[in-house]
Amino acid sequence: MVLTIAVLLSIAHPSHGVVFNWSTTPAFPAGPTTGNTVSMPYAGLGSVTISNVADAGTGVGGTWQAGFPVVNNSTTTGGGASNGLQLSITNQSTVNSFIKVSINFGYTGGATNVSLVIWDVDFNSTQFQDKIANIVGVTPTGTLVAATVTNVGAGATNTITGSGTLTATATGTSTNTNTSANGNVTISFGAATIQSIQFQWFDSNGTRNTQQIGISPITFTPIGSATPEVGSSFAALGICVGVIGLGRRRRRESQE
Repeated sequence: MVLTIAVLLSIAHPSHGVVFNWSTTPAFPAGPTTGNTVSMPYAGLGSVTISNVADAGTGVGGTWQAGFPVVNNSTTTGGGASNGLQLSITNQSTVNSFIKVSINFGYTGGATNVSLVIWDVDFNSTQFQDKIANIVGVTPTGTLVAATVTNVGAGATNTITGSGTLTATATGTSTNTNTSANGNVTISFGAATIQSIQFQWFDSNGTRNTQQIGISPITFTPIGSATPEVGSSFAALGICVGVIGLGRRRRRESQE
């Protein structure tokens, strides 16, 4: 029983690095139409916001593949078995329209030691060219923080420019199998304290056909207290701890 309480308390008050594994329920909302945004709160993380940003000239954005975004481990996997947040677009109106992703940490002080992987950043000459651009962190006061962006190395199907700057970009250069790690791009912020991660996903190929990426589980160290949505599951655990403690006290009293 003591062990159970200790485990629950360690979850209820995280003071060290945690890994947020994507939950399949509730289902992520359907992808936003041009000019619109959808958001999903996640207990233990905060929220994820996805915007469909139109080309400034045409006023038209991307078209989502039916059923996306979705959380699963069967679309793109980065070479592993974990669930990821999967994004799939059937077309971008121009090379200047894009999908913007914001991952917002629901803790009063934000988070540090933040790291994640974007899966399947690659290129197909007749269909698409993934480009992940403007990859930044945002501090609790709104200051932008540069990310360290790396790929898997010699076998990578993408190239990285501007790592460590506010213009960091990953661009697909060859085709990757959806289940291979060769398309992986790691984004990390080290000791910097941030409230959110932001990046933009483009199709730089003139053909602009169906393209997909996945977002891996997220590693971070939360700072401060959780906001209500994030803290709800922790509060439930706190109630469980209280019930367990009350039961133990009553047993002791009955034995006296």
